[in-house]
Amino acid sequence: MCELFYISRKEGLRKSDIVAISIKAVDSADSNADAWGIFNDKGEIFQNSGKLKSDHIKDIAVKFEGSKYIVIHTRLATGGNLTIPHPFTHEDYILSHNGIVRCEHFEN
Repeated sequence: MCELFYISRKEGLRKSDIVAISIKAVDSADSNADAWGIFNDKGEIFQNSGKLKSDHIKDIAVKFEGSKYIVIHTRLATGGNLTIPHPFTHEDYILSHNGIVRCEHFEN
């Protein structure tokens, strides 16, 4: 299953905040190695197939510093395409989930 990591700070996140939550996500990445992604309150997204590694942490901290919140999503695929990065995006929606989501739920 996927794992979600969330951190927020009213004044905006510092690099040290982002590094701390990213380390927790990297620690879980051994069991969630199919894909990962991150998004923030501004709708900025970074997605990658494969395992989240400690090498990514500095880039994440620089890119998302000042965000009010970030969500890191690590993925262990339980079905479907193993390399589809998360979170999912469609038009102006961003979706992170833990479990299986069937497309027919979103057809309306």
